[in-house]
Amino acid sequence: MRGFRERADVAAVQAWLGEHPVPHGVEVVPLGAASGRRLAAPLVADRPVPGFERAAMDGWAVAGAA
Repeated sequence: MRGFRERADVAAVQAWLGEHPVPHGVEVVPLGAASGRRLAAPLVADRPVPGFERAAMDGWAVAGAA
């Protein structure tokens, strides 16, 4: 590829990124301003989601190579 002297293996880059996390600050914002942001901690629903017991479809769909 032009503009790059050397290439890195994807797995090696992912491992390096896992070892060098980027710290992010935490701030509290109104829900309307939270679009596009990440949660600082897990969020657990206080009620079942969806709030009704039915599904539009039955079954599972799985795609994979044999």
